[in-house]
Amino acid sequence: MQGKVLEIGSRQVVPSGQSKRSLFPDCSYLGFDYYGDANTDVVGDAHELSKFFGSEFDAVFSLAVFEHFAMPWVVAAEINKVLKVGGLTFHSTHFAFPLHERPWDFWRYTDHALRILFSPPLGFEVIRCDFDTPARMHPDTPRDDLLHLPMEPVWIGISVLARKIADIDPTKFIWSASVADCLGPDSCYPPPATRADP
Repeated sequence: MQGKVLEIGSRQVVPSGQSKRSLFPDCSYLGFDYYGDANTDVVGDAHELSKFFGSEFDAVFSLAVFEHFAMPWVVAAEINKVLKVGGLTFHSTHFAFPLHERPWDFWRYTDHALRILFSPPLGFEVIRCDFDTPARMHPDTPRDDLLHLPMEPVWIGISVLARKIADIDPTKFIWSASVADCLGPDSCYPPPATRADP
């Protein structure tokens, strides 16, 4: 692949984590995150991507980030705005996972949820959407109505790959509330020093 690639959530949160920059040797990689570090080129909020970039990327991706967006539908629209028509977007997030990075741990996703976020009305076509990492779920305290749970399929992760097919129609999607409006002016993603807090 060649072109310009944007990673949303480029900061190395896990000490053993590795930059994805080297995976794109023939591309111009740009790291974007809420907080800065050595792997982050631009610091900002993904809910406002188009304030930082124009329609300039051939690919946009994120890994274990979408669960932390207060308004993921706004981020999907912002991805559309910074992605070229024909460009690809890939996002891996959680279907079932412990709470983390609180208080900004908002969502868990099904395949249908991701297909809605990257749907034709938002200017995308989904190429593929799959669950990954099978798991089993069981309550710590047995209950008769939950005895079936360990037999039901559960997955830790889910991913979506989509292509931008059109620019978003701003008259169809109007959301004037900001993150601060919804969460209050003092709420923010936890700073790096407190990332291990529950």
